[in-house]
Parts: sequence; structure tokens; C-alpha cells
Amino acid sequence: MNNRPPLNNPPDDPPHIRQRRTVSAAGQFNLDPVPPRNFHVRPANTAARFNPNINPPVRQIPVDVRQAVPPHIDPPVNPAPRDDIHRTDADIDRNAITIINSTKAQIRDRDCLLPDGSNYPTWQDFICERIRDAINRPNFFDTENHNPTFERIARSILLHSLHESMRRHMSRLATAQAMFIDLRARFHTISRAAQMNAFNNLLDFNAA
Repeated sequence: MNNRPPLNNPPDDPPHIRQRRTVSAAGQFNLDPVPPRNFHVRPANTAARFNPNINPPVRQIPVDVRQAVPPHIDPPVNPAPRDDIHRTDADIDRNAITIINSTKAQIRDRDCLLPDGSNYPTWQDFICERIRDAINRPNFFDTENHNPTFERIARSILLHSLHESMRRHMSRLATAQAMFIDLRARFHTISRAAQMNAFNNLLDFNAA
């Protein structure tokens, strides 16, 4: 139970009212209340114009949200056009020419395929090694190729490894694979006469 005596709060002071002294028509003095004055407040920019010591209000500048993004994430705005595609094609063409010239320098006259195909097995092993060194495709002639650069390199090397009398006919074929298949069908197929010749040589073989 609260036994504290109630607090005697003093009454609030009455608001101070300004008064002015007036004289009535009968010669009596009266105290009339004076209405409060309403001071006109000028805007800050107007006050700053008349008083240079007053700083104008700070203008709110809109913040660009994109500037807060790290530079490695923020994509470029309207990037300038580049010519990388043409430069890349030029580099590929230059590399292909270098590979072709380097491989042709390794092909000598004795390495070329003869018109009668007598050295076809040796030539086949040789040309497959050169193609593998040039484009790193050991079985290039056994599968279809969809790379124009590889086709250009293989076709040039293959034509250079043939005898001069064979190049005109082989160049009419569309792809390097078609040229290789044509040569294999022409010289690698064993004819009936070749089989009989090999059989006769076997019969004439003298072990003594």
C-alpha cells in the first residue's frame, strides 16, 4: 500500500500576454491585449541571396546505383565495336601457311608416291606421319572432317607428296579424304595377277 502523501504540483504559470495601454473616449486608461506577431520566414535560398554568410541548402543528387557495383561485375556500357573476328581469321590463316610450308620442306622427291604405286605402302606410312605432325590427327583420312583449316592443310600436304603427273587428276576431288581413298583403291587393292605372281614365287622358293 502506498502511504506517500500526494504531491502538490504547483499550477502552471499563466502564459504571458502582452498588453498595450489605450485611452478611451471618456478619458479612461485601458490595457488591451496585443495580438502576437507572425514573423515571415524567408526561404533559405532567398535568405542566402540577400546574406552571403548563409549557406544555401544542400541539393540532393540522385545516386547512380550502378556505380556501387564492383568494376569486375559491372558490365561495360555501350562497348566500342571490335574487330577480333577478322584478326582471329588472319592469325589462323597465318598459322596454317606456316604449318604447310614447314611440312612441305620435309617431303623430298624420293618420298613422293610414284605413278605406278610401287612405293605405296612406304608412302602411306610417311604421309600419315606428316599429317599427324601437322594437325595432330593420326586417323585423319579415316573419318569425316568438318574443320576447314585441317582440310586445307591436309589437302596441300597430300598433293605435294604425289608425283607431278598425278596432281592434276587428284586435285579435282573435293576433299583430302576422297583423294586418299582413291589412291588406296588404285594401288592398295591386290589384283588376281598379283596373287598368282606371289603364289608362283612361293612355289619357286628354295629353302636350301
